Amino acid sequence: LRAAFDRIPKPVLGVVIIVLAIVIAGAIVVGNKYRERIKEPAKPEVAAVINGEKISSQDFEKNLANTERFYREILPKQTNTAEPVSEDFLRRLPRVVLDELIREKLLTQYLAEKGIVIGDEEVRAKLKQDIVDPKWNGDWLAYENHLKTTYNLPLEHIMWNVRLELLTKKVIEVENLAASQDPTALDEWYANLKVNSQVSTYINQ
Repeated sequence: LRAAFDRIPKPVLGVVIIVLAIVIAGAIVVGNKYRERIKEPAKPEVAAVINGEKISSQDFEKNLANTERFYREILPKQTNTAEPVSEDFLRRLPRVVLDELIREKLLTQYLAEKGIVIGDEEVRAKLKQDIVDPKWNGDWLAYENHLKTTYNLPLEHIMWNVRLELLTKKVIEVENLAASQDPTALDEWYANLKVNSQVSTYINQ
């Protein structure tokens, strides 16, 4: 091999060395990019599919961020406690949020089959009755500004929580679960609903 290189004219040898250097450098760059792709796979666009209906990763990330902010920043101020929830709970929060989104979807589907819809108007009416009227004299704009400036939370997140509350109450009413006086009746009913549904998740928790 050395003899072969010795027979190559020096100008040509210089070009060969430069070309080899470029090829090697390119291979290193490509290899690094390939490794980066392996380390950081693209996030899925869908967090879960519930009986054919999608929960987008964007909705999941948005609700996770707002819920995490509540537990890390808002709850400590409200309770005047440095650590109102454990770090273990916070680590499990992504799973908790996804489960709540799945619950909302399943309860919405179940009630829709019975001709019952919990829309934004009903959610806003509940908020108006419980919070906006008694605490803000019916001033929605002042309430929204308070959420944004004090807690950095959008009204949409509060409405999501209220909607889930209303869905749950409606299921209890429709299924007459309160009559059993069994505190686990709702959990058992929901577990059965979920088992008999097609639920697929696409994000790591």
